[in-house]
Amino acid sequence: MPCRIRYRWRGFAFNADVNATRGDEETAVSVIAGLLGIFTALNVIAENPSASKLNDPASSSVTNLNDDKSVNLGGSIPLDNGRGYANGYGYFLWNRKAFPWSNTDFKLVFAGVNGDAELTFRGLLTENTDVGAGLNYQTFGRFEEYERGQIQIGNRMDMDQVSGRLFLQQHLILNYIEIAQVRATYEGGYTSYTHDDDTSSNFILAPSGAFHSLKLNAGSGKILESNYHPGGWDINLGFEATFREDWRQWGPPGLWYSPSDYQKIQCDSTYVFSSIGDQKLVSTLSGGLGNKLDRLSTFRLGSSLTGMPGVRTLHGFYVREIFADDYGLLNLDYVIPIQKEHELAFHFYGDGAVTHRSDISDHTAHGWAGTGTGMSFKAFWDTQWLMGYGYGINAQRGTDHGGQEAFVQMSKKF
Repeated sequence: MPCRIRYRWRGFAFNADVNATRGDEETAVSVIAGLLGIFTALNVIAENPSASKLNDPASSSVTNLNDDKSVNLGGSIPLDNGRGYANGYGYFLWNRKAFPWSNTDFKLVFAGVNGDAELTFRGLLTENTDVGAGLNYQTFGRFEEYERGQIQIGNRMDMDQVSGRLFLQQHLILNYIEIAQVRATYEGGYTSYTHDDDTSSNFILAPSGAFHSLKLNAGSGKILESNYHPGGWDINLGFEATFREDWRQWGPPGLWYSPSDYQKIQCDSTYVFSSIGDQKLVSTLSGGLGNKLDRLSTFRLGSSLTGMPGVRTLHGFYVREIFADDYGLLNLDYVIPIQKEHELAFHFYGDGAVTHRSDISDHTAHGWAGTGTGMSFKAFWDTQWLMGYGYGINAQRGTDHGGQEAFVQMSKKF
């Protein structure tokens, strides 16, 4: 029975991986044990910077900061005949108002070898205008891509990144009620690219160097924390323009399309519909448009892990399996509570996406569909759990179609 388990540190979705060549149920048990070992050791680390917040214009939060401390863990295991990895994430989130001074707010996301910290000075310029700064570091990241469900091992490379940012945030007030927030951000940093152990000898690395990004984000909404009350909604819009210094094409022989600058725009909107009794339908509609995107800056879709930061969910697909210059995505979660306050509830998922890529010979749009089911419940120490199954209806797995994943997530607030 072949089974190869290897701990791998990757880039920015707070992710720790187990790499397994799968054979049977015993192999799956070994993979689960490997994931639990990672979580127990708190190797809470991050997913690929190429798909991180640095390349996600709608990722900078413009919603109100509430006091919050939480630990979040999750993992997924492929059950199909592809060569995808088991994936996991783990991170500690700490939001604190009026810290370290009465007119400042502090936010920290820590995941071991990766982290992000942000300090906001409330009302520094005007009563409704904030000024802030942030730092981000990402180490042991990795670029990789799939072809028909199989990772192209020879085309992998490792990445490390450090960046800082400055931002202005304006609160829009109407009749003494805040209706929206707008944030303008400058971010600059340095990214280093190195060979992975499995990188092909004729693979040309992307050039290490500095980058500069300008971002504009706007957000509004009234989704309540307590399990998405019916009528709750949220919308975020983001734009990003990035320039990479001393850039050139990179990749396997023939090299890939990769301009030095690119632009992205993205919108995410969530609305909660009421249904029979306490049942509800949580719908999320998102889309993105890109200009001159390459494999590092492209939008990436896929994963059954709804709690993984920065992920665009497609149940049954590997994490960030689908590359897209432009995309539209609809996620539906039908929730049937069995006990009050969602101490026990069943979930039924449906996902649909349309994607387009301009850097390959096939320029036609492609459609993707995923579905799944899950069960959420409260357990010991007041932890919130979600366990489920995802099926990628037309996920490509060699010559076949259909991807399968089992997943589990846990969150603990303090």
